[in-house]
Amino acid sequence: MKQNPRDPSPTPLAACNVDIDREFVRCGGGSRRHVRVSLQATAAPAGTARSPLRIAFVVDRSGSMSGEPLTLAGRAVCEAVALLDADDTFALLAFDDACQVATAAGPASEDRKREALALCRALAPGGSTNLAGGWAEGCAQVAVGAAGALARVLVLTDGQANVGETRPTALCEHARALRRKGVATSCLGLGEGFNESLLGAMADAGGGRFYFAARPEELIEHMRAEVLEGLDVVGRGLAVELRPHDRGRVAVLGGLPSEWTGSALRVELGDVVARQNLDAVFSVLLPAGSMGETRAFDVTVVDADGRPCAPMQTVRFTYAPGDVVDRQPREIAVDRRVARLHANDARLAAVTMNREGRYAEARARLLAVAERVASYAGHDAGLGAIVRELRVGADEFGHALDEGVLKSAHSSAYFSTRSKTTRGRSSRDEDDII
Repeated sequence: MKQNPRDPSPTPLAACNVDIDREFVRCGGGSRRHVRVSLQATAAPAGTARSPLRIAFVVDRSGSMSGEPLTLAGRAVCEAVALLDADDTFALLAFDDACQVATAAGPASEDRKREALALCRALAPGGSTNLAGGWAEGCAQVAVGAAGALARVLVLTDGQANVGETRPTALCEHARALRRKGVATSCLGLGEGFNESLLGAMADAGGGRFYFAARPEELIEHMRAEVLEGLDVVGRGLAVELRPHDRGRVAVLGGLPSEWTGSALRVELGDVVARQNLDAVFSVLLPAGSMGETRAFDVTVVDADGRPCAPMQTVRFTYAPGDVVDRQPREIAVDRRVARLHANDARLAAVTMNREGRYAEARARLLAVAERVASYAGHDAGLGAIVRELRVGADEFGHALDEGVLKSAHSSAYFSTRSKTTRGRSSRDEDDII
């Protein structure tokens, strides 16, 4: 159900559509409705100079990276550095139980690119995995720079953080604090030994991106993607806020980073690149109300500096008789996205359960969501496909799965929830968010 913009002013950064699944709610309260906010970032105007990129490549050189992984990691850094211009800045760091600054932050000149090539070829495996130490030093390298530069740190690891700070809550809080200071954290996990939940959470908190490389040869592709998207950023720190006029309990689906500001639920979407498609879906629980009364919620999109990025829009829900509530049409596009997000949550939970040997619980979790979606799917092909996928997944997760399958399942669900392609790239133009 389309909602009309309240403010007709031009959109400076993003086109924004706001849809609700259903308009009418029960007078007795307890009706749950969904608000989908879909954005498409604009392209930078012709002739617009991009912001310089300050990026630190932080490479795990612990013992498990020995051989092809470390060799290809070095090649990946070199190919990524080759994409930078002289106005950009890069640093290269390698860590095991200690951190080595192979080359400090400096301009991406041709001489320094050649120096980086030699340094990458010289990377040698070491001992344990002090991820926090290497990451912190990488952040320090890019934290101070020219005004207006885009600061990013990309951490590549194939193992578990086992030296230094290892608590996920502490690492994520540090990533969140760095994001507020203008330093984004992206994480690239290689193989089957790393902690995907930790790296994904750090990337979320840090306003960056998470990548999964099942094989070492994929490192080059992902490293290049991080730089190319950094060079194409048109908006920093985008956030969507849903603000109740009066009452109504609000939550965001899919576990996106969010906080209650005191008057609105704010969902962080991070930096956006030109023509990127992304969305946030809110769940609203309506209290009791009188017949014909409405409950209104404002939707705003702002950047890291609090500047509006799209016209504010308002959605309204109306209290109606039960038969009207029961007969009202559903907005299928919103239903599909809500179902997909619930399916993603179930798959992420099933990964954890399967890994812990809780096969029956994993199966039951997926089947429960399948039946919930089936209850309102009707004859819609898209919803039917999600139901079938969940039922097949239930049979699959009801037995022990190898780590590679679990990593792939986790990454697929994570990317879908965050409006990414199956490879973890930003969805653009013709790409659908499903």
